[in-house]
Formats: sequence, C-alpha cells, structure tokens
Amino acid sequence: MDSIRVLYVEDDRADQERTHRHLARHAPHIKLTVAGTVAEALERVTVGDMDALLAGYRLPDGTALDLLDAVKARGLEVPVVLMTGSGDADVAVRLLKAGATDYLVKRGDYLITLPVVLESACRWFRTASELRRAPVRLLYADHDPDDTALTLRAFEEHDRRARVEMVTLAREVLGRLKAAHYDVLLLDNRMPDLSGIEVLKELQAEGIRIPVVMVTAEGDEDTAVQAFKLGVADYVIKREGYIAKLPSTIENVLAQRRLADEKDGLTVLNDLAKSLTTIKDLDEVMRRVVSAARELIKAEASVLWLFEAGVLWPVAWEGIEDRAAEPLRFTLTHNFAERLARERKVSVRHLLAQAGGPPPTAIFGTSGQALAVSFVGPEGLVAILADGGARPREFTAVEERLLLALADHAAVAVENARL
Repeated sequence: MDSIRVLYVEDDRADQERTHRHLARHAPHIKLTVAGTVAEALERVTVGDMDALLAGYRLPDGTALDLLDAVKARGLEVPVVLMTGSGDADVAVRLLKAGATDYLVKRGDYLITLPVVLESACRWFRTASELRRAPVRLLYADHDPDDTALTLRAFEEHDRRARVEMVTLAREVLGRLKAAHYDVLLLDNRMPDLSGIEVLKELQAEGIRIPVVMVTAEGDEDTAVQAFKLGVADYVIKREGYIAKLPSTIENVLAQRRLADEKDGLTVLNDLAKSLTTIKDLDEVMRRVVSAARELIKAEASVLWLFEAGVLWPVAWEGIEDRAAEPLRFTLTHNFAERLARERKVSVRHLLAQAGGPPPTAIFGTSGQALAVSFVGPEGLVAILADGGARPREFTAVEERLLLALADHAAVAVENARL
C-alpha cells in the first residue's frame, strides 16, 4: 500500500503517543508527524510534504475551524480530517461545511477506524481534484444555426472541459436525458416543437434532475420568472455579448449545484445522527439508514445488507420489490470481507459476481448503476449499503463522501443497537 504522510495537530501528549503507537503497529504505511498548534501546523504543511492533516478540534491557539480557514486562505491542496468529542454532531456538520474532508468521533476504539478514515480521505481528495479537472457533459438545445456556431466556438475558446452535444428539437432533449447522463442542460426557450417552459415541466414530471440554464429573448422576463418557479438554475437573455458569458454561467451553475447538494446532504446527515442516538431497535436503525441514504444522494432505490457470521443478509430496502431483495443473501470469504472493510467504496457489480448473485440490473433496473459503501466497526465489516436506480447517472466524489459519512454514523448505531 502507498505510504501516506500525515501531520497530526494535537497538543495532548498522551493522544499523540497513543495515536503514534497504534499507527506504527497496525498501519505502518501511515507516517505520522506531530504539531502542537495551528501556527506550527501551517508552517509545516506549507512545505508541501504532507498528504493529509489530522487535527483535534480544540488547540492552544485556535480551533479546527481556524485551521481549515487558514488552509483554504493559503490555497493549500491537502485533505483535512478532524476529530471531535462524542455527541458533537453539530460540530461535525459545521466542520464538513467549512471544508473538512472527513471527521472522526473520539469514541471507544476510534483508533481502529482511523487508518481507514485517513485512506478514504486521501482517496476522496484525489478524486475530487480530478473531478474539478474532468470534462463537463453539456447538452445544448438550440435550432438557430448561427447561434449554435457562435456558442460552440465560445466553449472551445473559454472552456475546454466542456463536451457539448447538440440537439435541435425539444423532444430530443427528453430522449437524450432519459438515455444518458449529462452535467447541465443549456436550453433555448423558443424551440420548434416545445417551448423551454414545456420542457421544464416534462423534466419535472419525469423526475429528471439536472441543472438547466435557460436562454430567452429580450423582453421575455415573464418566461424567466416561470422558469425559476420550475427550478431552472439560471437564465441568460439574448443580447449583445451574451454568448461570451455562457461558459462562466455554466461553471457557476455547476459550482452552486455542488454546494447545494452538499448542504442538503449535511442536513440529512445531521438529522440522522441525532435520531440514531435514541433508537435501540436494530430494525428501525436499518430502516432509517436506508431512507436517509436514498434521500442523501437522490437515489431511486437503496438496499442494506448486514454482515453476520460470514453472511450478507438483506435487512432493509426502499424502491426495490420485496421479491427482488429478499433472495440477495450471500456468503463472503474472510479475505473478501476484510477487503470490503478496508476499501470502503464497493463495486456492486464485483460484489454480486464474487458472491454468485444476480447482475446489478436485477436489483436497480435498466442502468444497474449504483454507489455502495461498507460500514466498518471495531471487529471489521458491519454492513454494505448500495444506492442506485434505473436511470443513467454518474455518482460524484461529493456523493461518495456523504454516503461514507452516513456509513460511519450508521456503523456506530448498529453496534449500539446490537449491544
């Protein structure tokens, strides 16, 4: 396994020693360096020789939020994992909103899960960095050949990440969005067959969720008002110079969507964390987790397997017929279970193939696309949670991060309910 260089920001010498000993014994690939204050940490990390920051919440010269603010202000490219006290769900949410990659609650044998959390944080951070540089799939609906040519040229000159696909009829828009994943829709309001407003209504009726930038003619402000009521992300008026602004408009819309999705996700996580602290019934915990997972990443279906005595048992599901979920019972080898616990992100296709189960399409429908993560406790693998659906979509690094955070909350709740 690749070496991970971690700067541990903590002034408690006992915690420093305990963490250092645990990692040296159980995760020797994680190389720990210690700093006692925010100032010392920033001095060390600016050298650029650290892969991750691990920090306690309260430090002699500030808090973890101060550290996060300073890291962002200096443009330092490093994932930050923060540790909070037991029951600090509100603090954890504030840390995630402030830009923390992940957090860990100092509860019981928390050091057992620390290596997995650090590895996941580094992996997520790399994925998120790649995502910021990744191509953007843009579906562009316009029937005016002159406007089309100018718009394509604007994206070629100002946003090389954009992969623009053209359609000239509104009906084609609906067909494309049902068949493939796109990051954003650029929609001219005056299409030959349907108006942009009619397209928005169709998208809403079909449950197709995509950021839409509407292009309207001058003097068409009433249409813009209608469009916003139907959930359009932004609109652009066709006046001189509007085409040059389209690439930056699209980028702003995508950034706002990412922020909104993460904010909604953090709200779901916060509510779940608070509700799970009072639930002692294991079945109810499972139902809450599945429901929250489905809401968290706007999935059509969700299924949760509990791992006991070498067997994955389907214990809760939504959006899946009982007859499809109930037979999904698999025996796992010890090595494979250890691998699932270590890697955290799970390939549903590979899991089902290894366990001799059906293809993902038998569970999630036509596309068979799913995002799955493992729950990890002190003894290893606790459960597997998978979200997916029939519609084509690509799961983002943010969605993976949120689902992993949910899994960490749920793993503790499952262990508590079992006890």
